[in-house]
Amino acid sequence: MTFKSVIFLTAAGILLAACQSKTYKLCGTADGMADGDTLYLTTDMQEGTPQATIIVHDGRFDYKGESDSICLAMIYSAARHEINAPFFLEPGEITITLSDVPGLSRVAGTNCNEQWQRLNDSVMVIGKEINLIAEHIYGNNVDMEQQEKGMATIEQLNQRFSALIIRTIEENIENEFGYFLLTYYPEDVIDNETRARLIKQLPEEKQKNTPHSNL
Repeated sequence: MTFKSVIFLTAAGILLAACQSKTYKLCGTADGMADGDTLYLTTDMQEGTPQATIIVHDGRFDYKGESDSICLAMIYSAARHEINAPFFLEPGEITITLSDVPGLSRVAGTNCNEQWQRLNDSVMVIGKEINLIAEHIYGNNVDMEQQEKGMATIEQLNQRFSALIIRTIEENIENEFGYFLLTYYPEDVIDNETRARLIKQLPEEKQKNTPHSNL
């Protein structure tokens, strides 16, 4: 299974400092899944190689484990690819609502996952606007003027997306979620000048570890 098509962020190789506790617990519901159906847990955001198998009982599932680092993970159904939820694997109780409608699964319970869901909600709004415009200008016989107008609007929406990411980083600059966003996104989302400014706002130990510290 290729995960590039079902998640707008990938975090291969990005690990964040864990808290003293290493224990996490997943508690969730799974719409559209029958008793005995299988879910898989992975931190391999490229290929989805399973690290744990979770069985659904009465529409619910739970799983306990330990992790040395905070990282992006995914729970998914191999039989039904639309049932999935990317989330942050971190100490604490993580609640997951799996929907059989693409894009409607939700995560909550811990700091990174609360922030992650809030960001996803905003990104989904922007993404839907972009898709509607793209479908109109590429799926219909529109003239050049309409295409140019549509592309200009898409560029404005992309700028909104970049501004959203930067604002979210600023709001979380001292925690793991802000560090993840700052070190993940490429230059077309966070320009080098802005990244350098944000790196200076990181806690000192994270400034030393960021791969962009030489900006």
